Amino acid sequence: MHPKNIISFARTELEQHDRCYDGRGYRCAAILTDGTYLPCIRLENPDLMIGVAERTLEERRADMSRPKSERRFYRGADYHYYLRWYITDGNRLNYGEIERLERSRFAIPRELLKMTRETGRDYTLFAGVMHDGREFVFHTSFAMDFFEMPEGYAGSDIVRVIPHKDGKPIYNPRKIVFHCYINGL
Repeated sequence: MHPKNIISFARTELEQHDRCYDGRGYRCAAILTDGTYLPCIRLENPDLMIGVAERTLEERRADMSRPKSERRFYRGADYHYYLRWYITDGNRLNYGEIERLERSRFAIPRELLKMTRETGRDYTLFAGVMHDGREFVFHTSFAMDFFEMPEGYAGSDIVRVIPHKDGKPIYNPRKIVFHCYINGL
């Protein structure tokens, strides 16, 4: 799929979704040129991640010049650890492998996610109330991009959230998310 078509689809069909550490992006699903279906894709401008990587690597490089006892960051993770992590970690998708994009059923609307609040240290628990009135509980320790959904429902079926609501079963974030970087997005 041509980058201009991806940008057009993202800006007209998807909502922008911000994350605290690497900026904005768009959540969707993709059908690849070989027919593979990937339900959780995050479309992003590479400049945002490059900026995060540059700042992190510069901080780590400066930290490594200090004696070990004075280092601010985790003493076992040096500059090369982070460089390797930024280059090799995660699932990446080349835009040329995309045949078609569509909305992801695992993306909860951004405005509803903004209504959730951290329940405890490093985790968020909330109930999603569906368009038919049924409630389902969602839990996450960090990732808020995509969530497992109850059978027969999509994230777009959630009409309101109830922060800090507990219950069973609990739906967690999707584990496999692919990032597709598009210049100019």
